[in-house]
Amino acid sequence: MGEVSATLEVTRAEKQAVTSKGILQIQAISRHCDRLPVSELNIPNDPIDFEKISKLKLGELTGLGQYQCNQMGNNLYNRYISEQSLNRVRGISTQYVSSDYSFRSTDLDRTLMSMWSVSMGLFKQGTGNTPIVNFMNVNDLEGNSMFSLPNGTQAVPVHTVPQESDSVLIGYQFCNSVMKRMHAVNTQSAIEYFNKNRQLINELFKVTGWDASKGDLSLATLVDVLTVQKSHNLLSLQWVHEHWDEICALRDGYLKLIYTYPVFGREGSSDLVTLMNYNVAQTKVKYYHYSAHDTTLQALAASLKLTADYPYLANQPGYGSFMVMELHEMSDGSKAVRFVHAKQFNDTSFTPLTMTSLGCKSEYCPLEQFSELVSEYSMVPSDSTWCMECKNSNRDLCASEFIQTYQESNKALMITTPILAFTNLCTIFIMIAVIACCIRKNRKLANQQQDAMYHGMK
Repeated sequence: MGEVSATLEVTRAEKQAVTSKGILQIQAISRHCDRLPVSELNIPNDPIDFEKISKLKLGELTGLGQYQCNQMGNNLYNRYISEQSLNRVRGISTQYVSSDYSFRSTDLDRTLMSMWSVSMGLFKQGTGNTPIVNFMNVNDLEGNSMFSLPNGTQAVPVHTVPQESDSVLIGYQFCNSVMKRMHAVNTQSAIEYFNKNRQLINELFKVTGWDASKGDLSLATLVDVLTVQKSHNLLSLQWVHEHWDEICALRDGYLKLIYTYPVFGREGSSDLVTLMNYNVAQTKVKYYHYSAHDTTLQALAASLKLTADYPYLANQPGYGSFMVMELHEMSDGSKAVRFVHAKQFNDTSFTPLTMTSLGCKSEYCPLEQFSELVSEYSMVPSDSTWCMECKNSNRDLCASEFIQTYQESNKALMITTPILAFTNLCTIFIMIAVIACCIRKNRKLANQQQDAMYHGMK
């Protein structure tokens, strides 16, 4: 009977389980796609002049990168926008309308071009605007018979801010407290890690001709250049091909030391998490997309403690990799947040992520609980600011805030100084009065004693 009762309880619980009724909004954060190396350094034993052969500047998005990001856009369209998709965002327009879509990028050519390439996948050719003159004239056949741009392409606005001011998408780079903790890892744990892998590192330096005096931390630059050459079939070092998985594992092992919650803490992605948490309460915009970098994804995962649950999220993200925060309406009328992840531009798995270490045990984290958790662990305190928590008094990014604080302090001092002066003056007068009173009392007592002595002697 006990087993039957337990089975009935499980069945009843399953029937009562809260499920998703649909997606209300998404916020996607993606890495740019294929680019040239960002460093001017070459592989000494396999040098390639990328700028010369590609006619592009270092760090720029390649034609291959545009193609990859367009594929990413297609995948996002198929899941969230297509009318045939079971995961379509409820009520979203298949054509660009500013009330449904919002795009932002870091202020670099490769991320801006990536966002534009993604948008070409989101909004298909033949769905763009038409050059109607009079919006009220439904018979404007000429305006409706052609597209504004060739092939019916849809232009979209991509917002950005100067790179040195972007605390939202690359904020940790300007956060002194995070950089200090990162430096501590680089001078302790990282040294131990590299020493354990000394044989592989030395062989890699030898085969590539890399200058070992640049230090072990230069491995990131070396592997990045090798990655670009390998992606474009320009890598001729056979040993590197044969040991590629080991080389990538070496790099990723180091990144796992860096992209952790103890290093990034509340400050690392605070402004991004704060913005996403704000957006999720404003469901009018249905699709947000942020075009950024590998470090943006890694920092976000670390700040949400996801690298503790899924260590691979600290690895080097592939080109066009992305995370999406989905806002769901649940069967009980509540709202919940779910994160999904794609390893690169053509990954259609949309792998769900459960924020266990953050404190949410369900794949669908109740919105209220999510907001409470990120407010406690992934955002700076409400009574402080990102600049204050990062100890950024020496950063231009935070100059205006610290100047304002200084001015407010001076103003407060100017207001309180006269009050303090008046208070101190009153205190002095009171003390003088008390002393005078004591003196008079002592004199009176002395006189009485003298009189008593005089009468006694008498």
